[in-house]
Amino acid sequence: MTIPILKRRKFSPAEDKMIIKQARWAARGGDKPAWGMLARQLGRNYDSVWSRWNSLNAAIREGTFTEAEDNFISEEVSAGNGGPDNWAGIARQLHRTSDSVRKRWNRKLSESQKKGKWTKEEDEAIVQEGLSAARERR
Repeated sequence: MTIPILKRRKFSPAEDKMIIKQARWAARGGDKPAWGMLARQLGRNYDSVWSRWNSLNAAIREGTFTEAEDNFISEEVSAGNGGPDNWAGIARQLHRTSDSVRKRWNRKLSESQKKGKWTKEEDEAIVQEGLSAARERR
């Protein structure tokens, strides 16, 4: 079975209408939109259709996170209400996408993420790992 390569192209107004219709239909029934099925119909992938909906959805906030939003995310994660199992729950309350909330946590707020410049030892370890991987491929 071969997987077709999907070429990147702009969404047409007709595709946008189909995406909006799918989201509204699902919302009326209390279901999640069937983005995968719609993506196949449009000859696109799930992520591109989901992402397009997020850009069309006026309820989704974009741009810089506020300090209040950062605090809310941190409090929810600390209380055990966030993380991989519930980024969507936090996102709904902030009118953001779950992907943007997850990325904000991982890139800026998580204390487990080391920030700052790489040490010489870390640089050397990365170089050695790359060289080792290159030797194994030969």
